[in-house]
Amino acid sequence: MGDRSEIDSSVSKWLMTLIRRSAVLAIVLILLAAYASGIYLYRVKCNADSVLRIAYELTLGGRPPTIQELRQRFGSALRPNAPCAPDGCDYDLFVSNRVLAAIGLIPYGTLRSSFWVKNGVVDASSLEFWTGRAFYYVIVHYCDHCDSLEINPWRDSSPIDRTGSVEIGYAASEADKRKAMALDTECLSRLRGCNLAELVPELWRQTSATTIGCRIPNHEGTVDTIPNRH
Repeated sequence: MGDRSEIDSSVSKWLMTLIRRSAVLAIVLILLAAYASGIYLYRVKCNADSVLRIAYELTLGGRPPTIQELRQRFGSALRPNAPCAPDGCDYDLFVSNRVLAAIGLIPYGTLRSSFWVKNGVVDASSLEFWTGRAFYYVIVHYCDHCDSLEINPWRDSSPIDRTGSVEIGYAASEADKRKAMALDTECLSRLRGCNLAELVPELWRQTSATTIGCRIPNHEGTVDTIPNRH
């Protein structure tokens, strides 16, 4: 009986040691996973911020940017979307949180920046941001006298799940272009994503649990603008 008790005691101690070590290992793995996730999301946000900053800065020059300038600013991240058509070429780049979204930790979100190039010069550009709860896009038209700003939804009260959009001219004011491109890139890392008012807070505000309102005075979507003087 004494030998049996000693064996049982030894087995019990071994199991307790194994459990403690397993618990410590599990905690270490969780901490490492949290650290790795944090580093990953930080890099995603930095990349998204960089794309937005460059896209905005490209609208501020005295002339439309060239394909050489795009390649210089974006490097190898800029890729042709398809073979060039007779009337131009389409280039784009993406930033997404697909690694963590693939394992279900956060909703999938992506930022796409694209450029339509004719004869080596940008004719139009766009930004698209999708967070699962909201989709927003802004189109910039590059022409000498394009200074308009069109916003949608434009009402004081619209459903919160609406798609948001802005079309703006290259000659519009820097302030208007900044507002159109002032996106909250934290939406790529939030557990529940963002609604439109959270994604583009300078254009819309949340007015209730189910509605948003446009912050910018407008005439059924058309905003009075003061153009830049190039």
